Amino acid sequence: MGKEVENLLTENKQLLETKNALNIVKNDLIAKVDELSGDQEVLREELEALRQSKTKVDARVKELDEELKRLRAEALGASRDSKDEAGDDFSSPMQDGDMTMTQRRRFTRVEMARVLMERNQYKERLMELQEAVRWTEMIR
Repeated sequence: MGKEVENLLTENKQLLETKNALNIVKNDLIAKVDELSGDQEVLREELEALRQSKTKVDARVKELDEELKRLRAEALGASRDSKDEAGDDFSSPMQDGDMTMTQRRRFTRVEMARVLMERNQYKERLMELQEAVRWTEMIR
């Protein structure tokens, strides 16, 4: 019977050690869960902020697309007006729906170079005007 008591005491001691080890692991896991929960909350907040930023950027892109369409329409109207005034026989692709691609008049390299030079001059003038506006605002 003494042997059985010793075995029971040894087994009890081992079970207590196992219990203590499991409690340590349990506490570590609880701490890790708390840490990960905090990280998850931070990431959720970041995700929400990014979603709001994306919504704002999408709205801005939509505004810019609409402005681009409006400016293209204005440019097309202005080019039509200038063509009407100049009497050129250049055809707009919009007006030549029934003509084939080979029948349409095409730009030559010289004409394209002229158009690009004009565009660059307009851009340069725009930048000069923007700079002038900035200077006048700084002076105020």
